[in-house]
Amino acid sequence: MTKVLLLLVAVCSLVHASPSLHHDGYGGGVIGIVSVAQRGWVSANSLWHIELGYSLIFYTDADNDTSSTSSTTTTDISYHYNIDPSSIFILPRIHKDDAFMLEGTVLVHDWGYAIFIPAVNEQQATQHATMRGYKFSPIKKETILVSLLSLSDNDGNDDAKNNIFTNDDNHVALELGLPPISKLVSLIDQSQWFADVSKLASYNRYSLGSGISSARSWIEQELARLPNLTVTIQEFPLRTSLGYNIIATMKGTTLPDEWVIMGAHYDSTSQSTSTAAPGAEDNGSGSAGLLQLARALSIEQAPRTAIFIWFSGEEQGLIGSIYNAKQIVANGDKAKVKLMHNMDMIGYTQNENTLRCLLETNSQWQSLFTTYRQAAATYAPNLVLATSTNAWGSDHEPYLKEGMPALLTIDYDWDKYPHYHRTTDLPQYLNQNIAAAILRMNVATLAAALGYIQ
Repeated sequence: MTKVLLLLVAVCSLVHASPSLHHDGYGGGVIGIVSVAQRGWVSANSLWHIELGYSLIFYTDADNDTSSTSSTTTTDISYHYNIDPSSIFILPRIHKDDAFMLEGTVLVHDWGYAIFIPAVNEQQATQHATMRGYKFSPIKKETILVSLLSLSDNDGNDDAKNNIFTNDDNHVALELGLPPISKLVSLIDQSQWFADVSKLASYNRYSLGSGISSARSWIEQELARLPNLTVTIQEFPLRTSLGYNIIATMKGTTLPDEWVIMGAHYDSTSQSTSTAAPGAEDNGSGSAGLLQLARALSIEQAPRTAIFIWFSGEEQGLIGSIYNAKQIVANGDKAKVKLMHNMDMIGYTQNENTLRCLLETNSQWQSLFTTYRQAAATYAPNLVLATSTNAWGSDHEPYLKEGMPALLTIDYDWDKYPHYHRTTDLPQYLNQNIAAAILRMNVATLAAALGYIQ
C-alpha cells in the first residue's frame, strides 16, 4: 500500500502530519533526508517519516522512489537505497564522535540523536551500544524526536488546565512584597557565571577521585554567602566508595510543602581522569548556572520551597539523582515536587549568531514546554527552542521515572562539542551569551514556579 504524503518542513512549524499508515513486509526501500533549511514543501510517496529538529527523514519503497523528480524542492534531499526499515535504530544522548565510532552507518546525527543502521545484528549492536552506556531502540514511524518551537506562536497549551502552578501566585507574591520576575532576571551575571565555570574547571571533579571534595567545599562556601538557605550533604553509595549531593533549601513561606527542585551535576569525567577532568561544559556550565539561580532566587523567600541540588555520580550512571529521587519517594514526599528543573551543558554554541536550546521531558509533562517558551519569548527572545519528549541520559530522568514533573535544558551543540569528556574541556571554549540566554529563561520560569510576581 502506498500513500502520498506532503510534508511541511518550515523551521518553526508546530503542526506535524501523523497519518495512520500501515505497511507490513517491507522490502528494501529508499530513505530520504531533507533539511528544513529549504523552508518549503517536500512531496514524497512516503510510507513514514521521522522529524529530528532541522532534519526530516522519510521512507518510501523502491517502486515509489522520488529521487528522480525534477522538482526544485527536492534537490537537496539525500537518498540511501535498499534499506530495510527494521534495521534502523535510534541512539539518544550520543555525541557525534561516539556515534561515528559505532559499527554501522549514521544516516543523521542532530540534537544529540543518531539515526543509525548497525553493521551487525540487532543483538550485537545493542550489546555494543550498551557497553558504551547508550540506549539503543528500534525506529518507530511517524515519530517526532525533536520539534522546533516558535517563541511567537501560540502552541495551544496556554490554557490554565495545562499550567501546573496556580493563578493566585501573583496575589500571594504581591502580599509578600516579593520582587517582580524581571528583577530576578536582571540578576543573571554572565561574567560571574564564567568565573564560576573557570573555578570549577580548576578541579578534577571525577566522582571517584579525590579532587571532587575540593570542588564540593568551594560550592558549599559560595552557598554560605547567600541568605535564606540551609545547606546539607546527602551521602550515597557509589560503586565501592561514597558520593555526595550538595542540597541547599530555601523553605517556602506560605506553601512550604510545594517544592521546586533545581539541579545540575557537578562531577566530570575525561578520557584520562587520573590526569584531569576539568569538565567546563560538562557540567561546570550547569553547576555554575545553578549557582546563578541560587543567588537570584534566594534574595527573598518565595511562597514555595526552593531546593537546589548539585549531584555527583552522574557520569557513572545518574547515581546521585537516582538516589535523591528514590529518597523523595521513600519519604512520602513525591506529591510535594511541583517541578524538577535540570541543567546539563548550557555553555557551548558553534554559531554565535544563533543560540539554540533543547527542552526535554516526557509526554506526561509536555505542558511544561509552554511555560519555558513564554519565559524565553519575554526574557530571552534570541533563543531558538526545540522540544523533545524522549527523555534520556541526564539527571531529570530519575524523577520522570518516579512520576515527578521534570525537564532538562541543554544547549543544542553539546553533541558536537569537540572537547566532550576530554581533558581539554576548558572554559575558553564556552560562550557566555548562550549561557546567559538559557539562564534568563530558566530563572524566569523557576521564579514563576516558586510564586514570584509575573
